[in-house]
Amino acid sequence: MGRWIAVCSIAFLLGGCFVLDEIDAGQELLRQHSPKEAAKAETEEQPSEEDSSGFLERAKRFWAGLRSDRQGGRGTQADTSPPPHPDNVLVRCDVQGRLEFTRKFTCHRKGGKVLGPMHTSRR
Repeated sequence: MGRWIAVCSIAFLLGGCFVLDEIDAGQELLRQHSPKEAAKAETEEQPSEEDSSGFLERAKRFWAGLRSDRQGGRGTQADTSPPPHPDNVLVRCDVQGRLEFTRKFTCHRKGGKVLGPMHTSRR
């Protein structure tokens, strides 16, 4: 009987080692799929500078172009739009019984009646 108890206790202890090994394997699997490990793996998978030299050159040209635009590349273009007409002032306009504040030519285009200038003198 003593032998059976010894054999059963050894089997029980060895069975426990198997369970602990499975738990360790599961923990390792969880660590592999954790967000921190996934981010670390992505940074390791990125190509080196030697492989992405074309990308780096394009990025440098892009940032240099932005710097030149900020220093006056786009701001130096001349305004080619025609000057506004001096008679097209803001007015009060009656369009089908509604009062709108629009430009004079817009009021005429909508078929409205100009009631007078929008601004009034302050006293």
